[in-house]
Amino acid sequence: MNVLNPYVRQFLVGWITVLDSVPDIDMLGFLPDFLDGLFNMLSDSSHEIRQQADAALSEFLQEIKNSPNVDYGRMAEILVRRAGSPDEFTRLTSITWINEFVKLGGEQLVPYYADILGAILPCISDEEEKIRVVARETNEELRAIKADQAEGFDIGAILVIAKRELNSEHEATRIEALHWFSTLLVRGRAEFSAYLDGIFEPLLNALSDPSDAVVLLVLEVHARIAEEYHHFQHLMSYLIHTFHNNHVLLEKRGALIVRRLCVLLGAEKVYREFSTILQTEGDLDFASTMVQVRSIGTSSNLDVLNATSV
Repeated sequence: MNVLNPYVRQFLVGWITVLDSVPDIDMLGFLPDFLDGLFNMLSDSSHEIRQQADAALSEFLQEIKNSPNVDYGRMAEILVRRAGSPDEFTRLTSITWINEFVKLGGEQLVPYYADILGAILPCISDEEEKIRVVARETNEELRAIKADQAEGFDIGAILVIAKRELNSEHEATRIEALHWFSTLLVRGRAEFSAYLDGIFEPLLNALSDPSDAVVLLVLEVHARIAEEYHHFQHLMSYLIHTFHNNHVLLEKRGALIVRRLCVLLGAEKVYREFSTILQTEGDLDFASTMVQVRSIGTSSNLDVLNATSV
């Protein structure tokens, strides 16, 4: 199926189409064996071959929708690879198939969720709007499915993908990666916590993201994690340390970060923890600046807090 000769390609697609039209032959059973070859033809230099391959794929997808017995797993692996194709039409077709598979595949696809997510998240920032739309829809469908580890759901593998996409050059992809952190944390805090050592540092580093929208979402994730007090202390200590070493971040984002944490975690809690940490700060100029930033962030609560501050 991966031959380059255009005449052979036309011959192969033609035979596949003919065999698929024979009632006694179940071509869906063989589809995983030649699906990659059909996708490869979507980027052929010949317009006619591209059309034939597209028509064959469209017919097979319709048959899949109407069939109760489909090997989604093997084909999902192919689709994930093709979703990263440099060819726009190949990407669109593969992400469309993935979208249908997520809706139809059920438990068969659970072990492939991480791979599928790894294909979807970059496509959310694709240059082509049609691809972005389908990728977003697929991402929402995937996030709405409540699978568990007994079904093969690998939260660790999902978190690896989300962590990787935190470094995407595209804001939209980074935002969706953060939504996955929140979703997994809400869905299974105990399972999420088992992987926290590997993701806490990248989430802390993400507070320096150039996008305010990303930073606000990062803070929401941190606030959920910080429901446990030792994580809250770690977060506050890290912020003080980061602000001390990054004055640009302090000037540009300090008030925003503190204000948002006050909303999410409670102004008094944040105020007291910052006060405790700053009492041991040897750099008096920095400590003075932090007090100003802290005061801005907690300004709506100062009347209450001033009476109880240390």
